[in-house]
Amino acid sequence: MDSSQRSARPAFWRRALFSLGLFCVLYLGAVRPAQVVLVQRYIGPEISALAENYDNIKVRIGRDEIWLVPSEFASVRFDLPFGGFFLLPLTLFIAARDRRFMWPIVAYHGSLLLLFPLFGYFILQGSYTAMVITILHEKAYKAAFIILGILTLRESSKGLAQ
Repeated sequence: MDSSQRSARPAFWRRALFSLGLFCVLYLGAVRPAQVVLVQRYIGPEISALAENYDNIKVRIGRDEIWLVPSEFASVRFDLPFGGFFLLPLTLFIAARDRRFMWPIVAYHGSLLLLFPLFGYFILQGSYTAMVITILHEKAYKAAFIILGILTLRESSKGLAQ
């Protein structure tokens, strides 16, 4: 084994750890505070004012999420797109130098910018289908992207061993 093969594996893990450290600093220092300001000052009050026109639903504003609480169904949570569950998998893709999934994840979160207000409107109108879809989406997409990011990292690490 020559020296370039021997040093590739530690360099990969240094890059991965550096990327994850940078993710933590950027997310906790910039992205999360910006999300809190957006939800607390702008989006949350607007949605609360809009929901006052509907008797069947209440709005609860969390730190960086909005909960629609129907009187006859489970609470529905909305997180802002392009948050931590976007940046963490993206960071793992970058660390693994695997660009196959970068544009799909950007497109997916971009589509959420359009779909969340649409589904929020349907939920305010009392659509149980929109509530179920939103709740299932909230549970599934985070796990899917984190698992995909970890698998990408794992595959890149295995490729170095060969």
